[in-house]
Amino acid sequence: MFQNRVTTANERKGRETTWADWKVKVAVITGGNSGIGLATAKEFKEQGARVVITGRDQQTLDDAKAAIGGNVFWQSAQTCPV
Repeated sequence: MFQNRVTTANERKGRETTWADWKVKVAVITGGNSGIGLATAKEFKEQGARVVITGRDQQTLDDAKAAIGGNVFWQSAQTCPV
């Protein structure tokens, strides 16, 4: 799924990285309430990772949490001019 990616710590140590490694990981996904972010969150959850998503709209966060299923943590993000 992820063809363009950085080298993992396991690969640097000469070990293969598998999805089993995600069972003890937490994936924090900004924009995880829709589109590519939501699809990524679903994939990580299916592979066993604990998932945290952020988004700007509370309703879409609630919908995404239901779509992902399981124990998903979410945080509403605020925007501000810089």
